[in-house]
Amino acid sequence: MTWRGSSPNRTRGRRWMKIRARILERDPLCVICLAKGLIAESKIVDHVLSLAEGGTDDDDNLQGVCKTCSDQKTEEESARAQGRKPGAVTKAKRV
Repeated sequence: MTWRGSSPNRTRGRRWMKIRARILERDPLCVICLAKGLIAESKIVDHVLSLAEGGTDDDDNLQGVCKTCSDQKTEEESARAQGRKPGAVTKAKRV
């Protein structure tokens, strides 16, 4: 059984903690910020191609990013999955 929004291919537990430590050691600075000429400390390990879009937990599909870049990338991925433009305002559901 997987959690809602979770991928059965996601690595978890001690194995993930080892991978995370290795990637953050490899990418101490946010790779997305560096590409823009900015400097920010990596705090999050991000999947270049998300698991939902067919990515893997292989090192070559992982990158260290800052929280701001992670949040922005997650919003873009979510928007693609929902067929909307990133940053588009969605109607709130009535309760």
